[in-house]
Amino acid sequence: MYSRLFSLATCLFLLWLCPLALIVDAQQREKGSTNSESVAPDIANLRDQASRADAMAEYRLGRVYMKGTGVPVDYKEAAKYLYAADEQGLTEAKAVLGYLYENGKGVPRDYRRAFDYYAAAAKQGDVTAANNLAAMYEHGRGVRKDIGKAVDWYGHAAEGGNVVAQCNLATL
Repeated sequence: MYSRLFSLATCLFLLWLCPLALIVDAQQREKGSTNSESVAPDIANLRDQASRADAMAEYRLGRVYMKGTGVPVDYKEAAKYLYAADEQGLTEAKAVLGYLYENGKGVPRDYRRAFDYYAAAAKQGDVTAANNLAAMYEHGRGVRKDIGKAVDWYGHAAEGGNVVAQCNLATL
């Protein structure tokens, strides 16, 4: 009897904690992004660097077009710069391209390609990509549904400090 009540209380606590953790994580990202993304970028300088095949400049320019920071939101233009950064092996670009394909932003929605990009980035240590890869396994998007693999990838991302993955893992 008491173990059931304890289990129920634990589940209710996790259901309360997970949304709170997501809010705190989002707030921390906003505060922690002062280096490159919260300050309006010098678009001309980024374009110049990107034209010289600077992978990080290409990535940042892609993110600028996704967020509309100093330019109109343009997912197709974002994808163009992210592809260029990915071709140079930038892990962050792979993860964001996965997001674009998963959501059909600037590219046709393609769960299989999203899965492939997330898998490549996750294998290179990107914990957000690992969380998103786990979600693909959990819901069977782009890959056969496999809760065991979802738990493994959520666990990997959670151990890497991804708060969303910690909540997702607790939910499973």
